[in-house]
Amino acid sequence: MGTAVGPNPVTQALLHLQVAPLPDPMAIPDVFEALIAAIYLMPDQGMAKVQTIVNQHLAEAIHRFQPQQENPKHQLQTYLQQHLRRGQLTPGDLEYRLLSDRLEAGNRHCFTVQVNLLGRPWGQGQGANLKEAEQAAARVALARIGAGESPFS
Repeated sequence: MGTAVGPNPVTQALLHLQVAPLPDPMAIPDVFEALIAAIYLMPDQGMAKVQTIVNQHLAEAIHRFQPQQENPKHQLQTYLQQHLRRGQLTPGDLEYRLLSDRLEAGNRHCFTVQVNLLGRPWGQGQGANLKEAEQAAARVALARIGAGESPFS
């Protein structure tokens, strides 16, 4: 009589990733990378097995993927770099200045930040922390650029 064989370790690991909550969701990419590396290094598996697993389990998700997070600061920096003749930004080209840090009801902070492009004020934003306020200011600057205004004139 033969011995019953359960699911292979790869299938078990993939099933575990799908149903087991991780203590830190930010760890999922690291766990997945480690799993793929382990499969790649398994005897008689290698890249062909990795490609099969990716195609079976991830192909649809990869095709549907749409970045969820916008990053206005990065978009603004990229815009400036693409439109400056020298390519690299200097400290005065893009600057975020803290205008105020107010304490509101419930001990909540409200930061106000101004973004300067090429030495001129170009937008203000507010947020519960400095990063949110900077992103909001960059969003305002991008909206002005999108409406046809140019920081280069």
